[in-house]
Amino acid sequence: MIILVPTLYAILVGLVIFAAGAGVGRLVLQCLRARFQTPLELHCIALGLGMGILSHATLLLGLAGGWRANGFAILAVLFLLAATAGYLSRTVALRLRLWATPQTPIEVLALIALALAVFCVGLRAIPPPANYDVLEYHLGAVQHWLREGRIVAFPRLFYAALPFEVEMWYALGCFAEGNPLLPAVPKWINFGVYVSNIAAVYAISAVGCRERALRLLACLLFAIHPISLKTAADALNDQGVAWYSALAVLAWLRWFERNEQRFFYLWAIFLGLAVCCKYTAAGLVVFPAAAVLLGAGCVRGWGGYGRDGQNGRGGRYGWSGPVISFFLFFLMVGVVFGPWAAKNAVHHGNPVYPLLARWFPTENWSPEQTDFYMAAHGRTNPGEATYWRSVLKNLTGMGWWLAAVLGLGLWTRRRDMAYHCLIVAWVLGLLVHSVFPKNPDRFMLVFLPTAAALAAWAIEGIPGSGKPWRACAAAPFVLWIGTALLGLFNPAKGEVPASAVGRIGFPTAAEGPSAPALAMHLFSTTPRLEVLEWALGPDVVASQRFVNERTTPDARIFLLYEARIGCFERRVSVGSVFDRSPLADYAAGMESSSQLLGRLQEEGFDYLYVNEFELRRIVGTYTPRTLPSLEPLLEAAAGDIREARRLAPFYPPFQQDPRLDPKTMTVILEFIELCRRHAVFELRPGVPYGLWIAPLKEPAENR
Repeated sequence: MIILVPTLYAILVGLVIFAAGAGVGRLVLQCLRARFQTPLELHCIALGLGMGILSHATLLLGLAGGWRANGFAILAVLFLLAATAGYLSRTVALRLRLWATPQTPIEVLALIALALAVFCVGLRAIPPPANYDVLEYHLGAVQHWLREGRIVAFPRLFYAALPFEVEMWYALGCFAEGNPLLPAVPKWINFGVYVSNIAAVYAISAVGCRERALRLLACLLFAIHPISLKTAADALNDQGVAWYSALAVLAWLRWFERNEQRFFYLWAIFLGLAVCCKYTAAGLVVFPAAAVLLGAGCVRGWGGYGRDGQNGRGGRYGWSGPVISFFLFFLMVGVVFGPWAAKNAVHHGNPVYPLLARWFPTENWSPEQTDFYMAAHGRTNPGEATYWRSVLKNLTGMGWWLAAVLGLGLWTRRRDMAYHCLIVAWVLGLLVHSVFPKNPDRFMLVFLPTAAALAAWAIEGIPGSGKPWRACAAAPFVLWIGTALLGLFNPAKGEVPASAVGRIGFPTAAEGPSAPALAMHLFSTTPRLEVLEWALGPDVVASQRFVNERTTPDARIFLLYEARIGCFERRVSVGSVFDRSPLADYAAGMESSSQLLGRLQEEGFDYLYVNEFELRRIVGTYTPRTLPSLEPLLEAAAGDIREARRLAPFYPPFQQDPRLDPKTMTVILEFIELCRRHAVFELRPGVPYGLWIAPLKEPAENR
């Protein structure tokens, strides 16, 4: 079967999910009787609200053990009925007119460029998911839950305990697709969120910008930005965080403008949904919003109580008004986040696991692990020069010119209080992001929709007689967009060839195949697992195929130094780089390697999968370099992968585990060597080092 057929099916499934969410959202807005100035605002808010309800319903279904055919069937019937009621409502306009007829050649060119950018990004959704985080937990954990029929705890994979609002949509898509290895629907759902983000940018731009060409420019700034392209190309959750944050800004603007309670609550709900996508949204978005945006509304006399347009006006409520508003705001955010907090409280005894480990100590996560995680992400303090360097880098991380234009807006829109409040909240969020200098740049995507829209506001704010100045301000953006569009057709190669990066078991950071190559791939019959070799390399994929094709369906695999469970169709035991190793759990109290082997056999494990290329990468990336004996070992392992086995004591889950005394560590090392001698899969014949698989249940005489 050619790739085009499952691709069309995946797109259809994604459209049905979004249509159901939009219909449910329209029904809720009808009950709220919210008034919108444009049909686009209505559709953006309705879609975001409905998708949030759909995600929460999927979560509750999974916690109840209903992730089976009958459970999903009931969920589908209920949502389709509610969506139908929303679409048939006469009180809500069905007509959606995103773009009026273009009036100028500039608008025509902008629309063509935007359509071309969206088309090229859509082509990137064709290959199978390849990002490490996606294969580890964004899809890996979800697919494991689907096989179990319910949402269960991963004791040694803390990433699976993070809020998975976006991943609940992926679960629906995976189920509709039959939960295959490397599903296609999740990437198309993420692409749909990317398109929804573009619509939200246009809606925010329209609030403070009359020129349609500048609104389209804002959409292009978001659509073609490197951070946006990076997160739109795989089944991550960053687009979802950015989307809900953008919808929150749109709702806040309407509340700030008209003081309608409905928009106050919608603002808080969307911020709560952003936290349900990723914990970082609390620090990057929610608290800056409370400090600046809510504070500005209270100063103006607005609040989330009383009658629309009257509550708190003229100091009627005194100091009680702001207190009530802040209480209602955080109450709504907390209620929205409540189901995810309840899940973690039941599974781990900590509603925000693994955060606040000192207040909620658990067996699976210690305060020392939190310290190690923070150190690995570059925790620093304002007294260090590197702190302010990272602050400057983050403030301009979305582009020097974009930051300059936003600064220009402080003058061109000096009487626009809403603009100034959004800029202050934006900068405050970036300062929070700067506390962790090693955070990936995709975390800044949450600021990009608002920044792109405010850039259009700033440019239009240049006095009417200064149209040439407006053109000068927009020209660098146009040049940037044109260059980026060309890059989609002929992307630059990464510094490290994909095959070389694949050999260490880590996805390449290169742009990947060009748009023409992806378009031609639609008409090929290449299996998706072979396509994955583009990113992971043939050696890694060969080991995964061995597990999926040459082991029995009920086999249980113990993964060591490997966490990409989304590549395996078997039950696995896994631990992340920041968790304690499951192998250390089984080794506790063992006197010899043979006892440890017997323990794993009793637990039902059939094979040991070892990726020492990953061991070399993980130790070199996360283990503190203050250990004097580490550097020589890393240098030796870089030249000969067989030397990587000597890095095992420095593996963070081992090195950070206080339970591992020298004797237990010796038992673990002897056990690994015992299994290595009987490997049934080797990375290369005759060289049983690097990446290998060994059986755990062979007769004792063969040992």
